[in-house]
Amino acid sequence: MNWLLETTSGIRALGPEPGGTVIAIIPGDDVALHHLWLNNTSPARRLDEARGQIIDLASQPIEDLHIAIGPANSEGKSWVAVISHENMHAHLSLFAASGHTPVHMVPAALLLQEGGVATLEDLLLFRTDDNAGATEPALAEHLVAGAIDKAQPFHPAIGDDTPLPIDLMQGPFAPTRRWWRERPFQLCVGGLAVLALLLALAPGLIHARQERRAVQAFDAGTRQLASRFLGSSTPEDAASAAVALAKARRRAEGAAIGARLTFIAHELEQVPEAHLTGVSMEGEQLRVVLGGPANAINTVLPRLAAGPFTVERLGTDILMADRRSTLVEGGPPVALARQQLVAAGNDAAILNALRNKPALHSIADLVRETRAILLKAGFNDAVIGETGSGVTVTIPAARARALLPALADLEAAGARFTALSVQPLGNQTLSASFGATP
Repeated sequence: MNWLLETTSGIRALGPEPGGTVIAIIPGDDVALHHLWLNNTSPARRLDEARGQIIDLASQPIEDLHIAIGPANSEGKSWVAVISHENMHAHLSLFAASGHTPVHMVPAALLLQEGGVATLEDLLLFRTDDNAGATEPALAEHLVAGAIDKAQPFHPAIGDDTPLPIDLMQGPFAPTRRWWRERPFQLCVGGLAVLALLLALAPGLIHARQERRAVQAFDAGTRQLASRFLGSSTPEDAASAAVALAKARRRAEGAAIGARLTFIAHELEQVPEAHLTGVSMEGEQLRVVLGGPANAINTVLPRLAAGPFTVERLGTDILMADRRSTLVEGGPPVALARQQLVAAGNDAAILNALRNKPALHSIADLVRETRAILLKAGFNDAVIGETGSGVTVTIPAARARALLPALADLEAAGARFTALSVQPLGNQTLSASFGATP
């Protein structure tokens, strides 16, 4: 087995015996890893079941995501990985630029033992019973207590018989044939091995060329994504194109109040003891007030902080702002180019979804949609008033599990929130008032 680790400085070999079947290890900061119970046994039904559980967690359309499923353990839980198609192609391009074609691919965090943490360059890897991943050390501290103090450099114990907890090379990325066993390929490898031995006399030149090719591939992907939405105004250099695409996404999406509320509602469902006691808009930030036992609040707060939106903790309150930017400044050129491509892929996916978003052309349209959505949610006593620019709505009493989805549906119908206040009434019941424009 040939275990190869992707790093910001290139591809590095791990394991006792380089050569043979290529197994790619990627850092995994662009992969979401969940340990889920899947009831079905056939591969097709397991994939459909996993897609059903993932769709609510995804920050972009499900059709843009590649989902891979690992084998079930003795308890029936399987690791499920979610990564965009763009990022998968980017990883494969990076290995191809180094002369390697992986047969298997695994995120680095899943090579840790359960409860393990490790450092990989500027990332901290973690693995728990429910989640795994690679993130900034400060965020990992919220997911695994004492993560920074326990972390050691990433040195997995791997060999020919090491099982893969998951293989990302599934579905459209699965190898179609065992070309590595064909004699023409083996002869070609032999010739390349001789050539590689000769080229080893000039490692500096080889490394620089590989790095340039990888950067060119990432930058080309970033410019291509930006051109789909910016057209002739797309900047020539990839860094400016990524920034322009992010600004276009921000203008089109607005405050994304509905997306934030959907995320908050999902995370609260995972920790039933915690509940929402208040929400209010402060500019374009959401102040979220949580209630429940202290241990439940301390469980849900790190989950919210690790999500797709930037979060500032204020005791048991949080301020939730815009989507977390994946654009970076400085650092190695390969890492910068790869992060720009990831950011461009996320922004392009959101812009593509917004293209199909309904348009409310008048205040009358907004009133009609608001009334229909609130009635469907069971808020028959909601009071809807018109203003010169939109509507004001008061809901005397509601449960969070019904209120938050209704607000998200209203934004999805084309409304833009201008004000929002959710206050506790007691017994986990809330009153809500908000303003919106077409």
